[in-house]
Amino acid sequence: MPSMAAQMNRARISKDDFSEAAEYLNAICNRYPLAVKRALVLSAIVAYVRPFTKNEDSKGNRATPFFKANPSRTLNQSEHELHTKLLALRNEALAHSQYDRKPIKRVSGSSKGFIMQGRPFDILSESIDYTLFRSLCSKMEELCVNQLFDLNRKLSALEAKP
Repeated sequence: MPSMAAQMNRARISKDDFSEAAEYLNAICNRYPLAVKRALVLSAIVAYVRPFTKNEDSKGNRATPFFKANPSRTLNQSEHELHTKLLALRNEALAHSQYDRKPIKRVSGSSKGFIMQGRPFDILSESIDYTLFRSLCSKMEELCVNQLFDLNRKLSALEAKP
């Protein structure tokens, strides 16, 4: 079982990730070109999902590999649906290129050339409620802070024992 200090370190790293995601979401409201908006949405999703994906084990177990929390206990139905969607988008289209998200096929060809047809993936075409996403980031940050205080209380109690 990972130490409470390692869990505490991961909770703080995760809190910072959720805060970073919220910063990107706040910037989307500005009048940026579409490429910049795509980059901001992608960055927000990657930062948000980071705590839920396995990170490398740190040397000496200084931080747990992922944030140990059950978000479904604190999220309402629409928040949980968005959370699940964000995880899928990151895993299927942003960090990886799953065929179902970016289908393409050879239509015809000869020795002189070929034609391919496909549907490019555009994160801006996904229906993401940015207000709900920002709220989700805040809720997850609060979950991290609560976990930090809970772990600190437990660590303090252990340290106080003779």
